[in-house]
Amino acid sequence: MPLLPVDRSANDTRGRKKLSGQMVSGGDAPVINPGVARAKDLSVPQGAFDSGLSQVTQEAAPFLADTATRLQTAEIKQQSRADTISRASSINQHTETVNAELSRLNSEEDLSDPKVMAKYGAFLSQQEKQMLESHGGSPDSLATLTVRLGDVSSGAVGRGSALSAKIGSDKAKQLFEGQLTPLGEAVSADPSMKNIDAQLVNLNTSVSDVAGAFDPSEEALLLKTGREHIARSAMNSLINGGN
Repeated sequence: MPLLPVDRSANDTRGRKKLSGQMVSGGDAPVINPGVARAKDLSVPQGAFDSGLSQVTQEAAPFLADTATRLQTAEIKQQSRADTISRASSINQHTETVNAELSRLNSEEDLSDPKVMAKYGAFLSQQEKQMLESHGGSPDSLATLTVRLGDVSSGAVGRGSALSAKIGSDKAKQLFEGQLTPLGEAVSADPSMKNIDAQLVNLNTSVSDVAGAFDPSEEALLLKTGREHIARSAMNSLINGGN
C-alpha cells in the first residue's frame, strides 16, 4: 500500500515552531518582541521631556521681575506718603500745644521769672519726646521729625524769651519811673545846682539798679529821660517862685 504525503509545515514537534511570524528552534528559547529589540537603537532629542510650564516661566521671568520692582517701588512711595502725613500731623500738634502753653504761662504766671521759663523748657522737651515715641515711621522719617520738632520748640523758646524780656523790661521801667518821682520832688524843693548835681548822682544809681534789664541803648535812654525830668522839675520850681 503506498504511503500518503504528510504536511509538516504547520507543526513540527521535532523540529521548529512558527511563532508570531518568526521561526525559532524548539525547546525553551525565549520569544523576543521585535519592538523591544529595536528600542536600543532609538535616540531621544534633548529637551524632549522638558516641561512646557518651565519654558513659560523662563519667558515670563523678566515680566515677573519688573512687576516685583514696581510693587516694591509702590510700597516705598506709600510708606513715604504715610510718613509725611504722620510727620505733618505731629508737627502741627506740637506747634499748637507749645503755643497754647506759652499763652497760658503768659496770662497766669510771670514769664520774666527764670523758673517759669525753665519750666516751659521742660514742657517742650516732654512734648517732643511724646511726639517722637508715637511716630511709627521709618528711621529717616523719625530723624526728619526730630529736627522739625526741635525747630518748633526753638521758635517757641524764642517767643517766650522775647515775652520774658519785654515783661522784665516793662517791670524795670516801672521801677525806674517810680524812682524818678522822688528825684524830681527833691529838685523842686531845692533847685540849687548843688542839689541838682546830687540828684543826678542818684539818677545814675537808679539806672544801675535796673541796668541788667536793658541793653546799652536803653540804658542811655533812661539816663536821658531821668536828666530831662530833673531839669524840668528844677525849671518849674524856679518859674513858680522857688528858691
